[in-house]
Amino acid sequence: MIPPASPGPRPAGLPRAAILGLALVVSGETVLQAAVPYDRGKLLAGEVLSEIERGTTTRPLFLWSDSVSTVPVRRSGGDDRVEEAGSAAAVTMAGVYFIYRRRVLATGAPRVLVLAAIPEFYTRFVVRPGPGTAGAFERTFTDFREALEFADATGDWGFASRMALNGLFLPPSARRRSVLDPVLRRMGSPAGPFPVRPRTGAGAAPGPPDRAAPLRGRASQRGFRASPIALEFLRRLCRETGRTGTRLVLMTPALPREVSRSWEESGYLDEYRGMLEGMARDHPHVAVDPVLQFADYGSEDMSDPRHVVPDLEPAYGRRVVARLLALLEETEAAGPR
Repeated sequence: MIPPASPGPRPAGLPRAAILGLALVVSGETVLQAAVPYDRGKLLAGEVLSEIERGTTTRPLFLWSDSVSTVPVRRSGGDDRVEEAGSAAAVTMAGVYFIYRRRVLATGAPRVLVLAAIPEFYTRFVVRPGPGTAGAFERTFTDFREALEFADATGDWGFASRMALNGLFLPPSARRRSVLDPVLRRMGSPAGPFPVRPRTGAGAAPGPPDRAAPLRGRASQRGFRASPIALEFLRRLCRETGRTGTRLVLMTPALPREVSRSWEESGYLDEYRGMLEGMARDHPHVAVDPVLQFADYGSEDMSDPRHVVPDLEPAYGRRVVARLLALLEETEAAGPR
């Protein structure tokens, strides 16, 4: 009797069990993320993304600003020519790039894109779930092409897989917003299975603001070092705006005088400025606005190390809007794309 043939050696590569296990882990994390409540509008430019989905973003100047300028620009009244896509730093440089790509695909390229972000925006690249983010990035940027680009730039295929899977589980449709979001909010209520725990000290009477110590902490930063991933997505944004004929302006928002002076003395500001100007040298359509044009706020003008006090927000917002309109007029005067 002839014995059965040996199946031979297994082909090289991951065992099927390992692949299945990875898929189950990623899928399980994605489903669990769906049960974590988050405010898309507050964290990840939900208002402008909804307008992009509806095809109503057609203004010639597209502004992305972090929280330092978002509220002031809105409180100033804005301008009909400015599309304000402000959000929090949770967007990251990758999110800015993806938002711009979505705008171009939906309604065409704006004439000018202004990226107004504090220097620290370029030094960190954090998209992992955590306080203030709650996985919002991976549940906002769920297009398959976005997931592929994210994996290509970062090498993080696990995170990119969750982005793509969220596109299947959580499509950004009106039905999801009207049906799923209220359910998730109830699940996150104190009585739900995923309770939202109040922050320690919530409800206590606030004491007088201590502005000096936090400002000194920010001013003491030394050695500007941009995140390699943030730089990679900034380069991609430079290439994409060049391809679409959009002028890209890199703007620095409000800075406290104490911080800007300390950064000038330490060389931090020169290193930051050098990074921006390097982008402009490599891409002729990129411009760098003076980094100290809004660096005239005293410690008494700041509610924390980064944000001006509410009373000054409208006036600061009007200064920013005036500069935006000057940039738009300057660009249009230069002729067609």
